Amino acid sequence: MFTHRGANLALDLITGRSYTNISAYLGMSSTKPTRAGGNFTEPSASEYARVLVGTYNGNVKLFSAASEGKTANNDNIYFPVAKENYSRLLYVGIFSSSTGAAASALVWFAPILYAEYVRSSAEIANAVTLSYDKENDIHTFLSAVNETGGDYEFTYDGSSWKLSGSAISLSTYGITISSDVTPASGDTITVHFGIVPTNKTVPMVEVGKISIEMY
Repeated sequence: MFTHRGANLALDLITGRSYTNISAYLGMSSTKPTRAGGNFTEPSASEYARVLVGTYNGNVKLFSAASEGKTANNDNIYFPVAKENYSRLLYVGIFSSSTGAAASALVWFAPILYAEYVRSSAEIANAVTLSYDKENDIHTFLSAVNETGGDYEFTYDGSSWKLSGSAISLSTYGITISSDVTPASGDTITVHFGIVPTNKTVPMVEVGKISIEMY
């Protein structure tokens, strides 16, 4: 097991903050990578490129200094403008090089997974958390949906939460609502697994908070 110091050193290394001649780049994949670094399927479009997020000499530091075995990016990360429609991208990964096979450069990956709680067309920030099954090394939600990419909308009818018209237990999907939020009829929780970039004039993807924790 890593101590906090050991985890901090490792995280600062892979995010390109310090310690060695390594830079860090963020990429995206439409398939689930393997622990060996394979099966990381990046878009083939000519405009796609991995994004520099950290350099060993300190010129770029998009991730904060690790603390207690955790780090996160300081600001949004922008990928190039998409010039065509893309397949759904399911995972992000950090690489030690801007190009080249993932098997020789991928050092970390995680699913693109986030949730939104909406009431009367307005999002309630920080109202939902998604649990992580450390023993099986997977988010509970991904297990529940068989790791199938998509946008899943849960609706509260005043007495129960429903998915596709059927009553469900949020705990089955690893969804927890903040204690200061009382569900009201018509509330929705949408969990997104993956994103689908489309041909447009804004950045292909605007990546918000990426949190990395070492156990």
